[in-house]
This record gives sequence, C-alpha cells and structure tokens, in this order.
Amino acid sequence: MEISEEDQEFIDKEKYELYFIGYDNQNAYRKYYEGFYFELVCRPKTSKWTYHVERSNRMLFDSGISNTSFDTAETAHNIMILKITDFSYKKRGY
Repeated sequence: MEISEEDQEFIDKEKYELYFIGYDNQNAYRKYYEGFYFELVCRPKTSKWTYHVERSNRMLFDSGISNTSFDTAETAHNIMILKITDFSYKKRGY
C-alpha cells in the first residue's frame, strides 16, 4: 500500500521503520524510544492512521480497538505522545 508523500516524510523524519505489512495490506511502522514501542498503522480501506503502544511486552494503548483513527500519521503520532505523557505523569503521581 502506498501512503501519501506528506505521511512518508513524517515517518522518515521521526525515524519509524516499516515493521510489517498485514494481511489486509495495512502498513505498520514502528520505533523504539525510552522503553516504549510506538507503532503507526495505515489502514488501506480508509487511508486513516491508528496507533499502538507497548512497554515491557504489554499493550498500553491501541486506538484501533476503539475505532479511533486519524487523517495523518503526524496527527496519530501527536495524540499517541499525549497519551504516553499523560500515562507517565499519572504513574509518577503528578
């Protein structure tokens, strides 16, 4: 599946790597940062993006489960980072 030039530029800038191409032809891009695995997935039927976050082999967040998707990879990434930030502050008791 091809993604937009804008999304590809963002994926490259943020250093995501193609992790897998799924059975339904969805592209999943992944990167590891400070103990977290961040994943952005482009859904071919809608060309929308979802995110998935893991830490210590445990899923923390997955927007696809709640059927929440985003128009661009950058938007999905930014929302994912806000969720992780909120999670981290709550875990520290802030």
